[in-house]
Amino acid sequence: MDMKKSVKQTAKLLSINGKLKRTQVEAINDVLDGHDLLVVAPISFGKSAIFQIPSIIKGGLTIVLVPTLSLLHDQTDRLQQLGISVGTLASDCISWDNADIQAAIRKHGYLLLYTTPEPLWKLDLSDFSVTCLVVDECHCVTSWGYGFRKAYLEIGDFVDRLSRRPQIIALTATAPLPDRGQIKRLLHMKHVKEHVVSLYRPKLTFSAYSFVSEEVRQKKLKSLLKKHMETSDGACIIYCNTKKNTRAVYDLVKRWYPEQAAICHSNLPNGERKRNEKEFLHGHRRIMVLSHTQNFFLQLLNMCVFPSTHMNTPLYRSILHRGHFLFVRSYGMGPMCGPCRANEPLGGLFSRHHSTYWTGGHERSMGGKRIWDWM
Repeated sequence: MDMKKSVKQTAKLLSINGKLKRTQVEAINDVLDGHDLLVVAPISFGKSAIFQIPSIIKGGLTIVLVPTLSLLHDQTDRLQQLGISVGTLASDCISWDNADIQAAIRKHGYLLLYTTPEPLWKLDLSDFSVTCLVVDECHCVTSWGYGFRKAYLEIGDFVDRLSRRPQIIALTATAPLPDRGQIKRLLHMKHVKEHVVSLYRPKLTFSAYSFVSEEVRQKKLKSLLKKHMETSDGACIIYCNTKKNTRAVYDLVKRWYPEQAAICHSNLPNGERKRNEKEFLHGHRRIMVLSHTQNFFLQLLNMCVFPSTHMNTPLYRSILHRGHFLFVRSYGMGPMCGPCRANEPLGGLFSRHHSTYWTGGHERSMGGKRIWDWM
C-alpha cells in the first residue's frame, strides 16, 4: 500500500483543502505506526484529521469521546454531509446499536462512533475489535474527572477491559505541561508520542484592570463596549464565571444595548439558546454574554476578530488564577488571531486584586516569565 497516497486520498475524502501541516503528517504517521498519541495544538489546527485519516485507512471501529452533545452533533453532522461512515451514541438522538455498527463496518470497512464518556460502559463490544479510542478535548480528564464528570476517570479501566487493546489518541488545545503526564496516566496510555504546537500569537494583546467597587467595574465595561460599538462593526463576547453572573451581566448590558445583547448558558431552553447563538453568528446581535463553560466559542472559528472580556473571577497576585489561565490560553487558538492589529487590546481581565498588561507575548508583573511559558 502506498501510504502517502492513501493519506492524500483520505484527506481529499474529508474535504481537507491544501497540504497537511508538518505536525499533522508526523502525528498521522505515528498513529499508522501503532503508537498512542498526545497532541496539544490550537483550535482550528486540524486535530480531527490526525485521527480521522488513519481511522479510515486502518479500518474497523474507532470510538471518539467528546465532552458535550453539542460538540458531538457539530462534528458528526459535518462528517455525514461528506458521506463519511459515522455513528452516534447519545441520549438526545437515536443511538446506534450493535447491528448498526456491524452493518456500517461491513459496508464501508470502518466506522467513527462518536459518544460522550458516560455511555461507554453500555457498549457491548464482544463482537468487535476497537481499532482506536480517541479522547477529544482530553483536558476534561483532569479538569472535570475529579468533579462532576467521573466517567472521564473510568476511560482507562474501559480500555483495559477490552479483549484487544486499541490505540489511544488524546487531543486538546489546553493541556499545560504538568497536566500531560496525568492525562496519559489516567488514560492508561503506552509508548506515547507527543506533538505540541505553540499557542503563541504575537498580535494578541491582553489587558487586566483592578477595581475598588462593582460600580467602577461596570463603568469600565460600559466604556469598553461604547468604544467598540462606536469604532467597529464587529462582535464582542463577555465571559462570566457562573450562570447567575451571566444573567446579571446580560441584564446590565441589555439596558445599554437592548437590540444588540444576547445570552448563552447551559440552563437556557435549548430553542432559546440556539436562537441566540444563530442571531449572534449571523451578525444580528453584536454582544454575546455567556458562561465560560459553554463550548459556543468553538463555533466562532470562521468569524473575524472580536474583542472579549472576562468578568467576575479574581486574578490573584503573582500567579494566574485558574479561570484566567484557561481564558488566556483560549486566546492563543484559532485563526481569529490573524487579522488583528498589533498592540490593539482584545480582552479585559476584570479583577479586584491585580492589574497586568500583556502584549505580543510579553507582560509586566509576572515575575519575569512570559505568559506563554505558563501554557
